[in-house]
Amino acid sequence: MIELHTLGTFDVRASDGRDVHPLSTQPKRLALFAYLALAGSNRFHRRDTLVSIFWPELDQTHARGALRQALRFLRRVLGDDAIIARGEEEIGIEQGAVVVDCQQFEQACQAGRTEEALALYRGDFLDGFFASDAAPAFDQWVDRERARLRSMASKAAWAAAEGARAAGDRIGAAELARRAARFAPESEGELTRVVAFLDEVGDRASALAVYDEFARRLKTEYEAEPSPETSALMRDVRARTQPASPAPPRAAPPVPNVPSVPVGSADVDGLSSRSRRPLVWLAAVGILSISGYVAAFASRHTSTPPTPNPVIRVASDSTTFYPADTTLNERAGVAIDPRARTLYIRARYWWGRRGRANLFRAVGTFQDALDIEPTYAAAYSGLADAYAQLGYGGFLRPDDAFPKAKAAASRALELDSKLAEPHATLGFVAMYYDWDWIVAEREYERALQNNERYPTAHEWFGLFLAAMGRFTEAQAEERRALALDPLSIGIAGTAGWVQHYSGNQAEAERQLRIALRTDSTFAIGHLYLGRVLQVNGQLDSALAHYQAMGALRAWVPSIAGEGYVYAQQGRRDRAREVLRQLDSLSRTQYVTSYAVALVHVALGEPDSAFVWLNKAVDERTHWMLWLNRERRWDPIRSDPRFRAIVRRVGLPD
Repeated sequence: MIELHTLGTFDVRASDGRDVHPLSTQPKRLALFAYLALAGSNRFHRRDTLVSIFWPELDQTHARGALRQALRFLRRVLGDDAIIARGEEEIGIEQGAVVVDCQQFEQACQAGRTEEALALYRGDFLDGFFASDAAPAFDQWVDRERARLRSMASKAAWAAAEGARAAGDRIGAAELARRAARFAPESEGELTRVVAFLDEVGDRASALAVYDEFARRLKTEYEAEPSPETSALMRDVRARTQPASPAPPRAAPPVPNVPSVPVGSADVDGLSSRSRRPLVWLAAVGILSISGYVAAFASRHTSTPPTPNPVIRVASDSTTFYPADTTLNERAGVAIDPRARTLYIRARYWWGRRGRANLFRAVGTFQDALDIEPTYAAAYSGLADAYAQLGYGGFLRPDDAFPKAKAAASRALELDSKLAEPHATLGFVAMYYDWDWIVAEREYERALQNNERYPTAHEWFGLFLAAMGRFTEAQAEERRALALDPLSIGIAGTAGWVQHYSGNQAEAERQLRIALRTDSTFAIGHLYLGRVLQVNGQLDSALAHYQAMGALRAWVPSIAGEGYVYAQQGRRDRAREVLRQLDSLSRTQYVTSYAVALVHVALGEPDSAFVWLNKAVDERTHWMLWLNRERRWDPIRSDPRFRAIVRRVGLPD
């Protein structure tokens, strides 16, 4: 039996005493072995794929020769039965011939055996390993796996910490919480979570020490400071008297118990994960704001001069700016109850994490803040954003989510007419649900009048303009959004998306690949790039990007995207399997009819497609906004029934 160790030290061992040391001296061949053993759900890999990854500098003849030599070497070292072939073109690892620690780790996590899982996690996946001359695709795969496995380890540590706390082992709980935080040492979201957890189990000294170390690292290495939200949380912690014995949990809701989004080398694709410190880019992870851009953050909500100090902000997949509390501007300067402000900060944390469960937690926590402060405009604005994203994600029916978003945003403006965010949210609702283009444009303009430095308003306005066919203006808005928040991977993805809808596929692909080199785990970026490649006829590559979306692969738009490609490839059975999957999902959650219609179009079934498209209009699904720009409707675009649906939505030509 061959044992492959990938967590921490990367090496190969043989349980029968066989000498496999020569493989450890051949990095590229060791990398090939790991890739064969772990990459993809199918245990076979095509030769042409392998040579493109491991010998990209060679022509086909010489690359295939190098692959044959590498496979002969692996068979000699590992045994003839370890490497198997299926036909002439496919290579794989014999099932049961290799035991891999990261697979054992995953199995332990899935079974809830957290102690076993944490014992197996001895370090990051292929930590410090480098395969010279391999194509970027290999590093991208390593980075994706590293991020995914680190996220699982973080979940396991937090689960163990919660278990220890429930069992009354507060010392063990505190240690496990600190370990969980170490998986994301630069994540401000994770910092606030561990600080609150330690405070609640009575280890206030450790809570302060963790924060002080985080602040010291930011100051020393980035010349930055923690965000105002985090500083406010720490003031609350410091203000409480040191208890003589471990204190019981506070009455206020705890920091949300969700898996952390890991940061570090695993998150940053395109930067050397072996030689550089990680940047902090993705959802609910602290984003480094260079001092030249901090004015955008500070002035989004107030008319007061921006602070000169750089800050770390919480970001999200689609909207990087983390709206700040407007405590000092509301109700003629009357201060907001600190309990409500803390709840607001926590709700924004959940909102920034996106996902169905997190958004519903955000809704509940914003409402808790409003129970304390019924006239808290910022909390109403946050509630509006949460409902808008629940509608956009398809986690609530459109006729449930968007009216609630509209009502909350309107209430926020009644309380504070100077806010920019509620106007942007009203524009979002008007374009995606009301299909009222005049109101949508007016609300975006009002948002920017209130705060022209609010990047999300520019980002969403650009999407609206693209849907209206005003592509030059749309691209200009996305450039403004990026200028205001140049480190936003979400806005970078939207800019690429606008290029796609503008018909500039080469530029769209370029921008999206840059975004994915910044963070190879950027799920929406993979969806967008998959769509671009699909338009270009690169169906295998498009499918690979859909399948690289991690948890979002189970999102309805992702499922429909895969089904469309399967049909284009002639894999009709797989496409029909997707239709059955969507039907099954519809029994427990909202599934937009737009997605079902797309798969029927790809299958060449226009009558069924029009039935489902008309249902989508009745649902007022927000995807209808893109009927005129979505290339996947091209097979039925000339049908008079399609034009009739476009008229029902009221879209311009």
